[in-house]
Amino acid sequence: MAPAAPAWLPPDIPDFTGRAEDVAALTEALTRPAGLAPPIVLLTGMAGIGKSALALHVAHRVAARYPDGRLYVDLRGSGGSADSADSADSADSADPGPVLGAFLRALGVDPARIPAEAAERAALFRSSIADSRVLMVLDDAVDAEHVRPLLPGTGGCAALITSRNRAFGLAGADVRLLDCLRPEESALLLGGLIGPERASAEPEALAELARECGHLPLALRIAGSRLVARPAWTVATMVERLADARRSLRMLRSDGESVEAAFEVSHRHLDAGQRRAFRACAVPDVPDFGPGLAAAVLRCSAVEAEDLLEGLVDLGLLASPQPGRYAYHDLVRRYARGTTGDSDDVPVGRAMTAAVEYLRGGAVAAYERLMPGDMLTGKLPRSSTFGGDFAHPSDAFDWFAAEYAGIAAVLRQAADFPGTLVRAAQLAVASSAYLAPTVRWLEAEPSLRALLSRADRVDDQVARAWLCYALTQTLNFTQRYEESARYGALGEGACAAAGAECAGLLSCILLQAADSAVSVREYDRAVTVAGRVAELAAATGDRPMAAWSRMLLAEAHRGLEHWTEAESELRAAVTGMIEIGERRGLATARSALGDLLYARGRFAEAELEQQECLADAAGDPSLADGEPVFRYRLAQAQLAAGAPARARESALLAIAAAEAVGEDLARARAHEVLAGASRALGDVSSTAPEVR
Repeated sequence: MAPAAPAWLPPDIPDFTGRAEDVAALTEALTRPAGLAPPIVLLTGMAGIGKSALALHVAHRVAARYPDGRLYVDLRGSGGSADSADSADSADSADPGPVLGAFLRALGVDPARIPAEAAERAALFRSSIADSRVLMVLDDAVDAEHVRPLLPGTGGCAALITSRNRAFGLAGADVRLLDCLRPEESALLLGGLIGPERASAEPEALAELARECGHLPLALRIAGSRLVARPAWTVATMVERLADARRSLRMLRSDGESVEAAFEVSHRHLDAGQRRAFRACAVPDVPDFGPGLAAAVLRCSAVEAEDLLEGLVDLGLLASPQPGRYAYHDLVRRYARGTTGDSDDVPVGRAMTAAVEYLRGGAVAAYERLMPGDMLTGKLPRSSTFGGDFAHPSDAFDWFAAEYAGIAAVLRQAADFPGTLVRAAQLAVASSAYLAPTVRWLEAEPSLRALLSRADRVDDQVARAWLCYALTQTLNFTQRYEESARYGALGEGACAAAGAECAGLLSCILLQAADSAVSVREYDRAVTVAGRVAELAAATGDRPMAAWSRMLLAEAHRGLEHWTEAESELRAAVTGMIEIGERRGLATARSALGDLLYARGRFAEAELEQQECLADAAGDPSLADGEPVFRYRLAQAQLAAGAPARARESALLAIAAAEAVGEDLARARAHEVLAGASRALGDVSSTAPEVR
């Protein structure tokens, strides 16, 4: 009598949730018509991601396609059973030789015929299943060499492999990298664990609990099981405990399972350099980062840093969302911060300082490339940790776009590290080159206030001066001029207390004060303050500041209806901006001159200046926030000059530019011009929205 086909699969998980796309793809791969080569599927991903659960779920779905046997083995490639907490104390990975012996016996081979050598066993195994349909689930494998003896040789059989090792190296395998669950899948899993009544009672807390678990299946199941065991707890109670970074990982332990222990299995495979990188790079709260930041933190070359980071990716302790970028899962970051450092480990404070210094260096280089003649250029210290400059303004802007989320995160974090205050303040100021065109001032403000509060507590006058400048700029751009004036006065006092270290910054703070005065129509005060800046610029030979002060003097004179003086100052500002190569200042000065000429009824000249302004601004991403104003001013000059068709086209472009950057006032002004142009062309359907 022939032996029964082996059915070794462990039970499927009854409440398996989500992963519909993965299940469909794996099912298709394992059930396609048999060919000459067997289908080999590899599931890989970080600890706790649910590789084993998915493999078993799919194996049960396709079991009927493999009537001659469903073999399963835990190869303990990570040092213990896959994705389990007790694996940290288990034996080393399973030897393929004994596994092949067990497989052969299960398939009915006489034990006396089973050879002692692993290679001979592998050959006999392939022969034994050559004309059969057998599925092998090889769970938690080390690498290709670990599973190669266990693989079938003919197309009727198949192998489904799981491993934490992304550098598995198995040619011909269909590799599928598992990610965390989607938010809706996480909520469904938690709801199934704790019951529909508790889940529906706190839907917002349930979503927050899923976020605190990082949408990691192992963490979600442990959190759910802890809630089930504590019926008096609300979901919000669990969220509160997980939000406390000091005990969050301790909360994710239940019934012998532990997220921390699952990560420890992978951590034990790191060498000394990888452990150092794993811990140190987790210090800054950046959502993702490149080799440059890691090199600064680790004090090594970018090439060495990238090798270390790629090693962490291979072991599932770091993600690589795109080439050259790396990211920690939130729970892995918390685990990394809690690991014990070696004697040569990077101290937390030094790691944070290095990260801020690197980002500051990049931000300053980008600032100076985007605005080479700006009043702050040359006043922001460069950094040796950021290697190189940017070839084109778009390169600098793209760097900001890639790094700004990280910059914002470390600025929020830096208040807890007093030694980074000055660097963080200068980083915040340099980041204005990205904040302005993207109109993101309000996002930065809470961090600026927190940093200033810390600078006040530790009496850091240099940091206070830079932060006051950053706040006056933010407040001016968001039309809170009285508050800006107060911070300007504080910044002026901080500059005086700091002495030579902030000498160049004083003029910048004063210029912001002049800008505030113009905005609240205190034109006499604006003339006085801007004149003071001009005197300081002349005394120090500061050509950029001289050009910028002329622009503020022009605005103040215009407010006082000193038309000749205003025009003279603006033309001098245009000349000065050309001489120093400052495109943003040049475009702003030309646009202001065109607007002045428009106000004086010189419409043809006004149109010409606005066209020149747009030509100066073309292709420069740092001027995206100014484009709506430049275009609507051009449209109004064209309409006044008797060219409604051109005005209509310019107004439409102004509206599109304003909507792209969220500039409501410019959008409303452009609609007004559009309505006027449409009426002049006989189209009365266009109406202007109310100005907000």
